[in-house]
Amino acid sequence: MRKSHYYALLILILSNSSLAAVNTDECEAQFRNVLKPDVNCLIQITPDAETLATFKTAMQGLVQDFKCSVPLEFPKSDIYNHWITSSQIKFPPLKLSCDITGIDNNAIPATSEFSPHCKESDATWSCEINMSNTTGLGFLGRGLENYVNTNEAFKQGLADALVELSQ
Repeated sequence: MRKSHYYALLILILSNSSLAAVNTDECEAQFRNVLKPDVNCLIQITPDAETLATFKTAMQGLVQDFKCSVPLEFPKSDIYNHWITSSQIKFPPLKLSCDITGIDNNAIPATSEFSPHCKESDATWSCEINMSNTTGLGFLGRGLENYVNTNEAFKQGLADALVELSQ
């Protein structure tokens, strides 16, 4: 994988662009600055209408909207031979912070960790999302983790993104 694609890989891991609007301007500038050895930025994610509808269903109709952010802070030197090797990609836990608007229109802060992990075997990628430690949602947090971690479309979306990046 070319070094110029590590930015794209992180963004694709965090959110499939067909499912959400991802504001990556701040991070993109830092990744492209080859003289800056570290990354310290914020990725902002908002759902499109279809994703929001799916999320509302998964959350049993108790959610009206959400917006999330993922802070990235690490040395660029961690990317290759630490997170990315020839046959696998394993990120350290990333913290997702969200403001979830409930049916009463009050925003509820919630957080989750996720550690995406993908392996390549016989030119095919398989991925796991590994979402955990959700706070702020009570019992719905475990349901959300289960939904995300078992969603084959999410897993396949990550695998497809890796295939696209490796071409």
